[in-house]
Amino acid sequence: MGGKYGKHGRGKIGFTVYPDWSPRGAGRFLELVRKHFFDGCAINRVVPEFLAQFGIAEDYEARSWWRARTIPDDPSQKIPFKPGYVAFAGSGPNSRSTEMFVAMPGTSQHQLSAFGNNVWETPFAVADDDAVEHVLPMFLNPYGDMGPWGKGPDPQKIYKKDGYDYLHREFPLLARFESCRVKERPMPQVARRDL
Repeated sequence: MGGKYGKHGRGKIGFTVYPDWSPRGAGRFLELVRKHFFDGCAINRVVPEFLAQFGIAEDYEARSWWRARTIPDDPSQKIPFKPGYVAFAGSGPNSRSTEMFVAMPGTSQHQLSAFGNNVWETPFAVADDDAVEHVLPMFLNPYGDMGPWGKGPDPQKIYKKDGYDYLHREFPLLARFESCRVKERPMPQVARRDL
Protein backbone atom coordinates (compact mmCIF):
# COMPACT_ATOMS: atom_id res chain seq x y z
CA MET A 1 0.00 0.00 0.00
CA GLY A 2 1.61 3.21 -1.10
CA GLY A 3 0.56 6.54 0.24
CA LYS A 4 1.13 10.07 1.39
CA TYR A 5 1.42 10.15 5.12
CA GLY A 6 0.40 13.58 6.35
CA LYS A 7 3.16 16.18 6.39
CA HIS A 8 5.75 13.47 6.97
CA GLY A 9 6.19 12.13 3.46
CA ARG A 10 5.55 9.08 1.37
CA GLY A 11 6.20 5.41 1.85
CA LYS A 12 5.10 1.90 1.06
CA ILE A 13 3.74 -0.77 3.34
CA GLY A 14 3.83 -4.42 2.46
CA PHE A 15 1.27 -6.51 4.31
CA THR A 16 1.72 -10.27 4.32
CA VAL A 17 -1.72 -11.84 4.58
CA TYR A 18 -2.20 -15.11 6.48
CA PRO A 19 -5.52 -16.71 5.48
CA ASP A 20 -5.06 -19.55 7.97
CA TRP A 21 -5.17 -17.04 10.84
CA SER A 22 -8.49 -15.50 9.79
CA PRO A 23 -9.91 -16.92 6.54
CA ARG A 24 -12.91 -14.62 6.26
CA GLY A 25 -10.97 -11.55 7.39
CA ALA A 26 -8.11 -12.21 5.00
CA GLY A 27 -10.55 -12.90 2.17
CA ARG A 28 -12.48 -9.68 2.75
CA PHE A 29 -9.27 -7.60 2.92
CA LEU A 30 -7.95 -9.07 -0.35
CA GLU A 31 -11.33 -8.60 -2.03
CA LEU A 32 -11.37 -4.92 -1.00
CA VAL A 33 -7.80 -4.37 -2.24
CA ARG A 34 -8.60 -6.00 -5.59
CA LYS A 35 -11.60 -3.68 -5.97
CA HIS A 36 -9.36 -0.63 -5.21
CA PHE A 37 -11.48 0.13 -2.13
CA PHE A 38 -8.51 1.57 -0.21
CA ASP A 39 -7.27 3.88 -2.99
CA GLY A 40 -7.37 7.37 -1.47
CA CYS A 41 -8.52 5.98 1.89
CA ALA A 42 -7.72 8.12 4.94
CA ILE A 43 -6.06 6.68 8.01
CA ASN A 44 -8.71 8.33 10.12
CA ARG A 45 -7.75 7.34 13.66
CA VAL A 46 -4.15 7.38 14.86
CA VAL A 47 -3.21 6.89 18.49
CA PRO A 48 0.55 6.67 19.15
CA GLU A 49 1.69 3.46 20.82
CA PHE A 50 -1.78 1.98 20.32
CA LEU A 51 -3.33 1.73 16.83
CA ALA A 52 -3.97 3.31 13.47
CA GLN A 53 -7.42 2.71 11.99
CA PHE A 54 -8.56 2.89 8.37
CA GLY A 55 -11.17 1.42 6.06
CA ILE A 56 -13.74 4.12 5.26
CA ALA A 57 -13.37 4.46 1.50
CA GLU A 58 -13.00 7.78 -0.27
CA ASP A 59 -15.73 6.74 -2.72
CA TYR A 60 -19.15 7.31 -1.13
CA GLU A 61 -20.95 4.56 -3.06
CA ALA A 62 -18.27 2.00 -2.20
CA ARG A 63 -18.14 2.84 1.50
CA SER A 64 -21.94 2.76 1.76
CA TRP A 65 -22.32 -0.53 -0.12
CA TRP A 66 -19.56 -2.40 1.71
CA ARG A 67 -20.46 -1.04 5.16
CA ALA A 68 -23.75 -2.95 5.02
CA ARG A 69 -22.04 -6.23 4.12
CA THR A 70 -20.60 -7.60 7.32
CA ILE A 71 -18.80 -10.91 7.56
CA PRO A 72 -18.96 -13.50 10.34
CA ASP A 73 -16.19 -13.64 12.88
CA ASP A 74 -13.41 -16.16 12.42
CA PRO A 75 -12.55 -18.61 15.19
CA SER A 76 -9.72 -17.27 17.32
CA GLN A 77 -6.36 -18.88 16.64
CA LYS A 78 -4.95 -17.28 19.84
CA ILE A 79 -2.27 -15.46 17.84
CA PRO A 80 -0.60 -12.86 20.06
CA PHE A 81 -0.46 -9.37 18.57
CA LYS A 82 2.76 -7.51 17.85
CA PRO A 83 3.32 -4.07 16.32
CA GLY A 84 2.36 -4.21 12.65
CA TYR A 85 -0.37 -6.84 13.07
CA VAL A 86 -3.64 -6.01 11.30
CA ALA A 87 -7.19 -6.96 12.35
CA PHE A 88 -10.70 -5.71 11.73
CA ALA A 89 -12.27 -3.13 13.98
CA GLY A 90 -15.82 -3.92 14.98
CA SER A 91 -18.70 -3.02 17.25
CA GLY A 92 -19.82 -6.47 18.34
CA PRO A 93 -19.93 -10.07 17.18
CA ASN A 94 -20.11 -10.53 13.39
CA SER A 95 -19.76 -6.77 12.76
CA ARG A 96 -16.66 -6.74 10.53
CA SER A 97 -17.11 -4.89 7.24
CA THR A 98 -14.27 -2.63 6.05
CA GLU A 99 -12.69 -0.85 9.03
CA MET A 100 -9.47 -2.30 10.35
CA PHE A 101 -6.52 -1.34 12.49
CA VAL A 102 -2.81 -1.92 12.64
CA ALA A 103 -1.02 -2.12 16.00
CA MET A 104 1.42 0.78 16.21
CA PRO A 105 5.10 0.63 17.15
CA GLY A 106 5.71 1.12 20.87
CA THR A 107 2.39 -0.43 21.89
CA SER A 108 2.74 -1.82 25.41
CA GLN A 109 2.73 -5.56 25.97
CA HIS A 110 -0.34 -5.08 28.16
CA GLN A 111 -2.24 -3.50 25.26
CA LEU A 112 -0.93 -6.00 22.71
CA SER A 113 -2.25 -8.76 24.98
CA ALA A 114 -5.65 -7.03 25.07
CA PHE A 115 -5.93 -6.97 21.26
CA GLY A 116 -7.76 -10.07 20.14
CA ASN A 117 -9.95 -10.33 23.23
CA ASN A 118 -12.90 -9.15 21.16
CA VAL A 119 -14.14 -11.90 18.84
CA TRP A 120 -13.83 -9.67 15.75
CA GLU A 121 -10.16 -8.83 16.42
CA THR A 122 -8.57 -11.83 14.72
CA PRO A 123 -5.31 -10.80 13.05
CA PHE A 124 -5.05 -11.60 9.36
CA ALA A 125 -1.94 -9.72 8.17
CA VAL A 126 1.43 -8.37 9.28
CA ALA A 127 3.14 -5.20 8.05
CA ASP A 128 6.73 -5.66 6.89
CA ASP A 129 9.46 -4.76 9.39
CA ASP A 130 10.60 -1.68 7.46
CA ALA A 131 7.07 -0.29 7.46
CA VAL A 132 6.67 -0.87 11.21
CA GLU A 133 9.90 1.01 11.87
CA HIS A 134 9.73 3.77 9.27
CA VAL A 135 6.28 4.14 7.71
CA LEU A 136 3.74 3.57 10.49
CA PRO A 137 5.26 6.43 12.55
CA MET A 138 4.49 8.74 9.58
CA PHE A 139 0.77 8.15 10.24
CA LEU A 140 0.96 10.44 13.29
CA ASN A 141 -1.00 13.67 13.08
CA PRO A 142 -1.85 16.57 15.41
CA TYR A 143 -5.47 15.43 15.89
CA GLY A 144 -4.99 12.28 17.95
CA ASP A 145 -7.82 9.92 18.72
CA MET A 146 -11.45 10.47 17.79
CA GLY A 147 -13.66 12.24 20.32
CA PRO A 148 -14.12 12.25 23.21
CA TRP A 149 -10.51 11.07 23.73
CA GLY A 150 -8.96 13.36 21.13
CA LYS A 151 -9.66 15.89 18.40
CA GLY A 152 -9.66 13.46 15.46
CA PRO A 153 -12.44 12.97 12.92
CA ASP A 154 -15.82 11.52 13.80
CA PRO A 155 -16.18 8.27 11.82
CA GLN A 156 -19.96 8.76 11.47
CA LYS A 157 -19.35 12.06 9.66
CA ILE A 158 -16.90 10.37 7.29
CA TYR A 159 -19.62 7.92 6.22
CA LYS A 160 -21.87 10.77 5.06
CA LYS A 161 -22.00 11.73 1.39
CA ASP A 162 -19.72 14.74 2.01
CA GLY A 163 -17.52 12.77 4.41
CA TYR A 164 -14.28 13.29 2.53
CA ASP A 165 -15.02 17.00 2.07
CA TYR A 166 -15.25 17.08 5.88
CA LEU A 167 -11.88 15.31 6.17
CA HIS A 168 -10.11 17.54 3.64
CA ARG A 169 -11.55 20.69 5.20
CA GLU A 170 -11.06 19.93 8.90
CA PHE A 171 -8.25 17.33 8.92
CA PRO A 172 -5.89 18.16 6.05
CA LEU A 173 -2.90 16.46 7.69
CA LEU A 174 -4.42 12.98 7.84
CA ALA A 175 -2.32 10.28 6.23
CA ARG A 176 -3.92 8.35 3.39
CA PHE A 177 -3.27 5.44 1.09
CA GLU A 178 -2.86 6.51 -2.52
CA SER A 179 -3.06 3.02 -3.99
CA CYS A 180 -3.27 -0.54 -2.79
CA ARG A 181 -2.54 -3.62 -4.85
CA VAL A 182 -2.23 -7.36 -4.30
CA LYS A 183 1.17 -8.79 -5.10
CA GLU A 184 0.72 -12.52 -5.39
CA ARG A 185 3.32 -14.68 -3.68
CA PRO A 186 3.46 -18.36 -2.86
CA MET A 187 1.91 -19.23 0.48
CA PRO A 188 4.48 -19.55 3.27
CA GLN A 189 5.20 -23.11 4.33
CA VAL A 190 4.65 -22.32 8.00
CA ALA A 191 2.38 -19.66 9.46
CA ARG A 192 4.25 -16.95 11.36
CA ARG A 193 2.76 -17.85 14.76
CA ASP A 194 6.16 -17.43 16.36
CA LEU A 195 6.51 -13.76 15.36
